[in-house]
Amino acid sequence: MGPYLGTPNTEKESENGNADVCKWGATSMQGWRKSQEDAHIARTDLPDGVCCFAVFDGHGGKEVSIWVKEKFINELVSLEEFKARRYGEALRTCFRRMDEMMLEPEGRARLKAISVEHGNPDPFAGGMGGDTSETPAQHCGCTATVILIS
Repeated sequence: MGPYLGTPNTEKESENGNADVCKWGATSMQGWRKSQEDAHIARTDLPDGVCCFAVFDGHGGKEVSIWVKEKFINELVSLEEFKARRYGEALRTCFRRMDEMMLEPEGRARLKAISVEHGNPDPFAGGMGGDTSETPAQHCGCTATVILIS
């Protein structure tokens, strides 16, 4: 069976909201996976009236998608490119920063903590061995789809 359930978990979690420029809704469903590995952002309160909607599709675990959800907006709005309204450049820089920040000691520690918080008492089980320099991010990841509305 591996990482899949015998039948899909079809319970859905939904949220919605509105801003001056849009109304939005988001729904997530675990499906066939043994755990929900995805995260999302729906923020309509960024500087200069910018809205950000993002889906982080976890691969091999939920640690990275949750970590990116926690860090993405603060990093994005702190960038000079974002402040200068060069949003394409800001997104590219922010994606690179997410990769870099995960490898920093603070990022590595938070990834380990997320792993434990979400039910994996040994984040290095299943092939990570006893090498404490490894992080869950070395064995999982996420694909990001992000849109900014300005």
